[in-house]
Amino acid sequence: MKKILLVALILATSVYGKDSISIGTLADGTEFKVEKHFYGKHINGFTPVQGKPQLCIRIGDRKASEQQELGLYDISEHRMKWTTDVDFSKDYYIATRLGVILYSDKKTYFLNEEGDICWEKKGFQPFYADVRDSVVLGYPSAKSDKLNGISMKKGEYLWIVDISRKGGWREMLSFDNGNMLISSDKIFKLNAHTGEMSSFDVENIHQNNKGAWIAALGSAIGIGLAMATGTGFVTYYSPNGDSNFYQLNSNFCIDDNHIYYADRSSLYCLDYNLHPIWEQELPKKASFSYLYIQNDTLFFENTGYGKNIYGYYYCDTKPYEMRFDRKDGTELSERKNLKDEDYHVDCYMKEADKQCFTPRKMTYKEMGKLKRKKRNDVYETYRKLSKTHSLIFCDKDFYIIDLDGNILLHFSEPIIQAELVDNVLVGLTDQNVIFQFDLSSLKI
Repeated sequence: MKKILLVALILATSVYGKDSISIGTLADGTEFKVEKHFYGKHINGFTPVQGKPQLCIRIGDRKASEQQELGLYDISEHRMKWTTDVDFSKDYYIATRLGVILYSDKKTYFLNEEGDICWEKKGFQPFYADVRDSVVLGYPSAKSDKLNGISMKKGEYLWIVDISRKGGWREMLSFDNGNMLISSDKIFKLNAHTGEMSSFDVENIHQNNKGAWIAALGSAIGIGLAMATGTGFVTYYSPNGDSNFYQLNSNFCIDDNHIYYADRSSLYCLDYNLHPIWEQELPKKASFSYLYIQNDTLFFENTGYGKNIYGYYYCDTKPYEMRFDRKDGTELSERKNLKDEDYHVDCYMKEADKQCFTPRKMTYKEMGKLKRKKRNDVYETYRKLSKTHSLIFCDKDFYIIDLDGNILLHFSEPIIQAELVDNVLVGLTDQNVIFQFDLSSLKI
């Protein structure tokens, strides 16, 4: 691993600090000025450190020959605490409030807040960090299904279990006394602290070479490729390359006693031990779908697309929606094919409202017309920031809107990335400026 440089050693070549900047106009037409942070090198992106006023910043342009670095920036102190040389075509990291887990030179390193290497492991590729239990989850190699748990504090092996993941982890949800749900080749329930594991068979993968390729919606607002974002799910392996399609499943939808989940062919209600309570066969094959609950009704919406391991979408089935009684799975409505104006890229429930709401809808036909483009050429149409605010891209401009579609902020320049941390929006513009402001300050 290359030497870690404390910021005092790079003052001669880099400039960083804070100032204020106007990033757009509010609903009443007034300028909106916020605090900005700048750094004297190209910023490729960043990852917020949850629970701390810090950012892991990716420095250096991948397309250019300039040096690439990973740095820890303290927002409250307005300074870079440390940087280290990396190669983001091979290296990746996971940012946590306990420290940064970096995979570089075929080794895993755990760096504390001061940039000190606390431990290192060879033959271990980190996949996910459970800060609550101080456990790092990872695999020995990209092709291995042997999931290892390592103590984040000491670097010691705790347990090994078999969790296959030909298409990666498509969903992960922490719940119920330290357990997590994982949607991979099966549904897995895993206790990160003890390694106790159970599973339930589902149909999440489909091999098909027909259909329309669609460029990934998400390159411009910080979704990107997982290999260097620091968000956790980083290792994907597919023996058949692009011929396999994944993400052919729903989100995990949970109430006080049950887990709801849909795969290609069925909708399931499971208890917290993954024992089936009821199963409802779907009338038509599903692709990626959304589940959400309103009172006693379980809503199912099939989007009509799936993913391959590189993040590109595939038109697999026509979008449709259904409704079920969540207690016994009774079908409450027949399958309804969604028209273009009804199609949702994403959805969530408005409070005290039965309507599924999307700030800006990308229709099925529009998705089909998109061509595979270079990264950053296709912008994400919409991204939820919170339960009440969304960031959208429409007609070459970026906006923040509320649940009713009211424009709260019209950005004056393109936004490369935006992340919400404790109701503070931290963003990166295409002018190499990081800004922040309290999201609740945006009002009509």
